[in-house]
Amino acid sequence: AGCCGSEVGNSQASCHVSLAHREIYLEQTEHARESVSFRLAVPGEHIEAMVAALAGLPFINWVEPELEAVVFNYAASSTLQTGSADYEDPATRPFWDIGLTGAGQIVGVGDTGLDMKSCFFYDPDHEVGFNHRKVVGYRGFADYDDTSGHGTHVCSSIAGKSSREGFQDDNGMAPGAKLAFTDLGLSYGDQRGLIAPETMSEYYKYAYNLGARLHSDSWGGLSTAYTRSAREVDEYHFYHPEFLAMIAAGNDGEYISADEAESTVSTPATCKNALSIGATFSTGWSDPPGDPIGVFDLVHPDVL
Repeated sequence: AGCCGSEVGNSQASCHVSLAHREIYLEQTEHARESVSFRLAVPGEHIEAMVAALAGLPFINWVEPELEAVVFNYAASSTLQTGSADYEDPATRPFWDIGLTGAGQIVGVGDTGLDMKSCFFYDPDHEVGFNHRKVVGYRGFADYDDTSGHGTHVCSSIAGKSSREGFQDDNGMAPGAKLAFTDLGLSYGDQRGLIAPETMSEYYKYAYNLGARLHSDSWGGLSTAYTRSAREVDEYHFYHPEFLAMIAAGNDGEYISADEAESTVSTPATCKNALSIGATFSTGWSDPPGDPIGVFDLVHPDVL
C-alpha cells in the first residue's frame, strides 16, 4: 500500500507530492526572491516510477538524488605558501614576509567541528565572540565537538595561530584572521559524514552576518552534476558579489563520472560563481610555475 493506503502508481505519486508540500522550505531575502524545493523519501524499488511521475508535473524543473555530504581536503599539502623552485628554504613564508597575514579579516568555515582547546585557537581569557583571539562565532549545527579532527585541521590551515612559543612555523595561511564557524559533523558514526545545510543561503548567512566575506568549504557530495546546492551557491554569490566561497573540488575525481565522462570536480564545487580548489595527490613538495607572489600580478599589477 502507498502513503495514503493506495497501491503504488500515479495516485501514489500525487499523494507523495501532496505530502512533500508540508516539507517545502521558502527562502526570502532582502531582494524579495523565493526559492522553492522539496524532498521526497521514496523506497528504492519505486524510485524510477516516482521520478517519471514528478518529471511530468508542470511545476517541476529539476529532479536529483539527495547526496550524502562528506569531508574533503583528505590529503593536504604540507606546504601552503611555498613550493616553487625559486624558494629553496621550505621555512620561507613569502606572503607573511610582505605583511599578508589576514589581519582584520573574518573567514567563514563549515566542517566537522573545531577544537577550541587546540593551541591554535585557545583563548582562556575570552568566550567565543569578537573579543576572542581567533573565533568570533561557533554555531553547533550538528554538535560542538570535533572527534575526527578534520575541521580543526582545515581551520588551522586557514587561520591557526599558536599560543605556544616555538610553533609559529606551523601557523595557518592567515594567522591574523578570525573565524566564524559552523559545526556540520556529528561526533559518532561515520566521521567523514556531515549534516548538510538545509539551504546554502542559510548556511552562508551566519558567517556573512558576523562579517565574513570569504568562506571555506572542504566538503561536498559525490556527484559531478550541477545540483541544487551548486545552484544555491551561485544564487547567493549573484546577490552578494562581495562574498566568495572557496570550495574543495573533492577527493574522488578519478572515481566518479557523469554520463561516462570522467570528471574531477564534485558538487557543490560544480557551481559557477564560487572558487573551486583542487590538487593532484599530495606528496608533500610540488613545483608550481613561477614566483608564488608574482603570479598575483596577473590579477592586478598594483595589488601588492
